Amino acid sequence: MCVDTTVRACQDHGYEVTVIEDACTTQSLKFKGEKIPAETVHKAFMASLDGMFAKVVSLEDYL
Repeated sequence: MCVDTTVRACQDHGYEVTVIEDACTTQSLKFKGEKIPAETVHKAFMASLDGMFAKVVSLEDYL
């Protein structure tokens, strides 16, 4: 969530942002008693940032 908040704030200030998706991580969350695995949380955040708020790439592609 820290990456998401930072990326959105940077975009609000006019920065072009690149997120290296395999250089950040998250944890599993619970919502309405259901566990959402960390991998799903990570993919959802990366998908919501990619294209609209940042360019999301792998480390390999970035290098």
